[in-house]
Amino acid sequence: MAVPARHRSLVQSPRNKCFSPEERSQAVRELCNRRGTARKVAQSIGVSVPVLYKWKKDLISDEAYQSMRKRKSAPQDKNQDALLGEIQRLRKQIHQLQLERDILTKANELIKKDLGVSFLKLKNREKTLIVDALKKKYPVAELLSVLQLARSCYFYQNVCTISMR
Repeated sequence: MAVPARHRSLVQSPRNKCFSPEERSQAVRELCNRRGTARKVAQSIGVSVPVLYKWKKDLISDEAYQSMRKRKSAPQDKNQDALLGEIQRLRKQIHQLQLERDILTKANELIKKDLGVSFLKLKNREKTLIVDALKKKYPVAELLSVLQLARSCYFYQNVCTISMR
């Protein structure tokens, strides 16, 4: 099966056609403010894409072009920082709520307490059971902090449990 030859269409300007500096600067403005591709801008003017970019390079220094781009992105960076901060805050809040939910669920499961009970009113022995049940999922220090259980009380309860066995 024969594959038809692909022809690459290039837009070439008529030979020896000179563009005035005003025409070149207008073309560069269209390139920088374009809504379509550089190829469409080049075709509308009647030059090739490399010629169009050469004009841009000649008319606009790289520093000026980069500074124009930075000014446009600066407000987005500030907004993006604010949004990233908000995301971080929400993630911490979600983690805290998941921890509290897991504590209440384990209290219901292990101690047969209602889900609405305040885990701060639990006895140290009950809090220790909850910490032991959740310490694979959450750090012990975090669990102790949320349950307001002193570290010494936690370890004392564990020692008492072991000696009772």
